Amino acid sequence: MSGLLDGKVAIVTGAAHGIGRGHALELARHGAQVVVNDLGTSVAGTGAGRDADRVVELIQKAGGAAVADYGDIANEAAVTALFDRAAGAFGQVDVVVNNAGIVRDKVIWNMTAADFDLVMRVHVRGTWLTTREAARRWRARAAAGEGFTGRIINTTSGAGLSGNFGQSNYATAKAAIVGLTLTTSLELYRLGVTVNAVGPGGMTRLTATSAAGMESFEPDELDADEYHPMDPAGSSPLVAWLASDEAQHVTGQVIRAIHDKIYLMGGWTEGATISAGEKRWDATTLGTRMATDIFRTRAPGLRLPGGGAVRAGGVFLERDEIFGPGRKHGGEDAPGFLRFVAADGQGGVPVQHVQQQLAVGGQFGRVEPGGQGQRGEGPGTCPDAGQF
Repeated sequence: MSGLLDGKVAIVTGAAHGIGRGHALELARHGAQVVVNDLGTSVAGTGAGRDADRVVELIQKAGGAAVADYGDIANEAAVTALFDRAAGAFGQVDVVVNNAGIVRDKVIWNMTAADFDLVMRVHVRGTWLTTREAARRWRARAAAGEGFTGRIINTTSGAGLSGNFGQSNYATAKAAIVGLTLTTSLELYRLGVTVNAVGPGGMTRLTATSAAGMESFEPDELDADEYHPMDPAGSSPLVAWLASDEAQHVTGQVIRAIHDKIYLMGGWTEGATISAGEKRWDATTLGTRMATDIFRTRAPGLRLPGGGAVRAGGVFLERDEIFGPGRKHGGEDAPGFLRFVAADGQGGVPVQHVQQQLAVGGQFGRVEPGGQGQRGEGPGTCPDAGQF
């Protein structure tokens, strides 16, 4: 075993099977002492058992240190007992990997409130309770003047990041975990604690419920360094690295590990933006702005810097095509000078500082590019058109 995580104590929830088992084995492989937590339920959250014992056996057989915990991570008292078990066995908690989860997939009109509540309870409440317990203990250590680092590694999914048919409960829970990750990364930063979320993939018991004919397998059924695109432990090396001191600079991030690729997710960011110019929006006129500037399902036409379309002789010009800077005209790189050609052949109408859609056409005339360095002098041209 390598020393990447020597001296670290890690709790992994939902660690008896699939992805959680892979995480527990990988953390132990790199020197961590592991508390293998699992209630031992079915994928739908029913029943209980001691499936965690098998993972403890695997870790101990490989020369590592591990203990089992069978508590319900959505129960406050059980979470306190989980952390007490880790502290009693190994002295402290340095890493919390929140992986426990269940599925109860149905389209929303067939889903019961109980289906929704139980999935949210395990994924969201469970992740929140373990995070709060860790935060309280780490804060007490910091207040006592102890120097340390802490890690919380949560689990999201493609369903939570993109949505997925038939999983309104599960997708909602996984999206909520991202919000929890971002917020607690801010709250715990000054304690030296990082909080990140991993979006894993793999042929797990949960995945196998999504379609007929799928069969799950455990990560230890593969050789330690064997590659399989659906290995439940495919994201486990990433989790081990995030748990290490090397990743102290990484917090508040969402990272997916699918097959042989790792993706840093960009999350929700501001895209197209419009302004009302310090005025209250008018719902009756908002549709045009949304169509032209937000969704871009309509062409806006030529505009001046102050807004509005370009006019010639009191007539709004119509859009034709765009001419941008450096476009080749006549085989040469020409700056983007325009000329306005009116329908009646009369020109000389200035079109200055055009910013967006830069050419017009139709019954009222058109705007054309000038030649190399040309500002268009004479009939049918637009003198002083400006460069864009």
